[in-house]
Amino acid sequence: MAELETGLDSERTQGIVASPELLGFAVIGIAILGGLAFRWLDLQRRSLWWDEGFTVWTCGLPLRRIVPFAKSDNQAPLYYLMQHFWGVLFGNSEFALRALSALFGTLSLPIFYLLAKKVLKDGIAVALAFWLFAFSLKQIWYSREARAYETASFFALVALCGLVLFLEKRSVWAFVTIVLSSALTLYLHNMMFFYLFALDIVWLIYPSERAWSPRVREMLLANVCMGILYLPWVASLLTQVSAVAGNLYWVPRPTLWNVAATLRDSAGLDVPYLALLGRRFLPRQVLVDSLGIGVLVLCAALLVGGLWRVSEADRRKNFCFLLYCCLPIFLVFILSQKMPLYLERVFTTSSIAAPIVLAFPFATRKGSGGKLLYAVLGVALAGLSLLSSVVFARYEQMMAKEGENWRGVIATVLTIPETDRLVLFVPPAGEIFFDYYSRNFPTVDTRVDRTGLQEDFHSRFPPPKSRIINQGDINHLSTLVQSHKYREIDLVLTHDVDPQGLIVNYLDRDFIRQDDLTTTGSIRVIPFRALLRP
Repeated sequence: MAELETGLDSERTQGIVASPELLGFAVIGIAILGGLAFRWLDLQRRSLWWDEGFTVWTCGLPLRRIVPFAKSDNQAPLYYLMQHFWGVLFGNSEFALRALSALFGTLSLPIFYLLAKKVLKDGIAVALAFWLFAFSLKQIWYSREARAYETASFFALVALCGLVLFLEKRSVWAFVTIVLSSALTLYLHNMMFFYLFALDIVWLIYPSERAWSPRVREMLLANVCMGILYLPWVASLLTQVSAVAGNLYWVPRPTLWNVAATLRDSAGLDVPYLALLGRRFLPRQVLVDSLGIGVLVLCAALLVGGLWRVSEADRRKNFCFLLYCCLPIFLVFILSQKMPLYLERVFTTSSIAAPIVLAFPFATRKGSGGKLLYAVLGVALAGLSLLSSVVFARYEQMMAKEGENWRGVIATVLTIPETDRLVLFVPPAGEIFFDYYSRNFPTVDTRVDRTGLQEDFHSRFPPPKSRIINQGDINHLSTLVQSHKYREIDLVLTHDVDPQGLIVNYLDRDFIRQDDLTTTGSIRVIPFRALLRP
C-alpha cells in the first residue's frame, strides 16, 4: 500500500513538473509560428518608403560604385553590398528586397532562444522572453524593411550570445564569434558603435568566474581585433561624421519623452498601433497617452521585480542586459543635443535585450505569491505584444513611415492624361520611385519629361542630397518654365523641404493650380496647368 501511494505521489509530482514544461513548449511553439508569419507574410503589401528607395537604387549600382556612394552617404556599406548580391540571385521586387531582412529576423529566433536559455534557465521565463522577442514589433517591423537595422540587430545578438558563452566557458570559437559579429555590425550601421561600447561594459560586469584582470585583457584584445578589421573604413567614417549635421537637418532634437517612448518601444510594443483598437470609444491622443503611461508602469514593475530582493549574481546579470538595452539610447540622446542623431529606428538592437530583462522576475522569484503577481504582469505584457503585432499587420500601410505610398503616387502621376508636361520631383530622389514603379505600367507611356529640384537625381554621382529649397532652386525652375515646352507641371513634393512654399508660390504666378491628387500621407501631387487666368 505504501509503495502504491509512493508511486502515485511520484506520478503526481512528475505531472506537476511536466505541466510548466509543456506550457513553455506550447508558448514557444506558438511564438515561432506567429513570429515567422508576421515576419514573412505579405512582405510586398506596403509600398517602398523613402529610405528603401535608396536601397533599391544603391544595390542596383555597378559593384565598383556601391562603396563610393556609401562614403558620400551617412551609412556603412555592407548592407548595400549584401543587397546587391541578394538581388542578383532573387531580383529586386518589393518581396525580394525585404526578404533579406526577414531572413535575418528569422535566424534571430533560434539565437535568441539559446541566449535566453543560457541566461534565464527557468523554462517559463525562457518561454515568456521568447514570446516577447518573437512578437516584438521592433523586430517584426524591421524584418519587413529593406534597410540594415534588422541585419545589424542579428549580428549584435550573435555577439551578445557569444559573449555570454565565452564568460561561462572560455573558448576560441566564442571569442572569434564576438569579434567577427561585432565588426560586421560596424560595417552595417555606424550607430552600432554605441552597442559595441555597451557590449564592453557587459564584458566587464557580467557575473562569471573569470577574474577582472583577464577580462580586461580579453576585452581589449577583442577591441583591437575589431579595430583592425574596421580600419579600412575609418577615414570614411570620419568624413561621414563631419557631414552628418548637414545630411540630417530634418532630425529634431529629442526630449526625455522621446527617450521614454523609445524604451517602451524596445519592450516590443507600439502604443499608436494599440490605440487604434479603441479609437471608436475615446479620442486617439487620450488613448495614446493613457496606454503609453500604462505600458511604462507595467514594464517598470517587471523591471523592479528582476532587480529587487534577488541574489547579487542575478541582479548583476539582469543589470547587464538593462545597460545593453538603455545605455546606447541615453548616449545618443546626450549627443543629439548638439548633433542630430536621434532616430528611434536605430535602436532596434535594444529590443534584443529588453525581453530578457522583462522576463527576469520569472527566473528569480521563488515564492508562490510573487510568482503569481509577475505571472499576471507577464501575461498582460505578452498579450499587449501580440496585439501590437496583430494591429500592425492590419494597418501597416496606413501608418508605417507616415503613409508614404510611392506605389500609389507614381500610379497617379502616370495616369495624368496631359502629354506635354514636366514631372517635378522635390526632393530629386523621388525619381528613384518613378524608375522603380513605372515598370508596373507596361501599357502606359512612361516617357514623360521629369526632373528633380534642386537638380536631376541622375545628373551626377554621388547624387544630390535633400536640402531646404532656396531662391537659387527657384531660378533653375524659372529656366524650365520659360522654355514654354510644357502645358502642365506636375509637382511631386515630400519631406517638407519647401517650408516657405517657394515652389508653389512661383508656379501660382504663371499656372493654374489644380486640386491635390493625393489626400493622405506625406507626399503631395499637385498639377499646375499653363492656362490663361480668367
